[in-house]
Amino acid sequence: MDNEKELQSQAPTGKNYAQPSHDELPHALASASIRESVQEGLRQAKERAYAQDAVNAAGRKIRPPGSFFEGLRWEGQHYVSDQPVRAALVAAAGGAVLTALLIAFVRGGRR
Repeated sequence: MDNEKELQSQAPTGKNYAQPSHDELPHALASASIRESVQEGLRQAKERAYAQDAVNAAGRKIRPPGSFFEGLRWEGQHYVSDQPVRAALVAAAGGAVLTALLIAFVRGGRR
């Protein structure tokens, strides 16, 4: 105890941050402040997530057009490998529609 008094007398004036605080909050008030801190942290996390989503959306909009077609090509290749029969039917239907449009365009020009 004498050593503690000696240390305190030698310490510089002002608050000693190494010592525990003697200003204790009531239990209910401490719980409320902790709850508020957690709610503030959650609110900030939601704001950061919203901002990150906005940045990601902007990045998708301004990416080069070639990357869009590369992604489309990749999806098409995987669709054909996953469902070859359906892919062949879709290609045949698309070809029939394009042929019908071409025939209608050619005949319309002669009349």
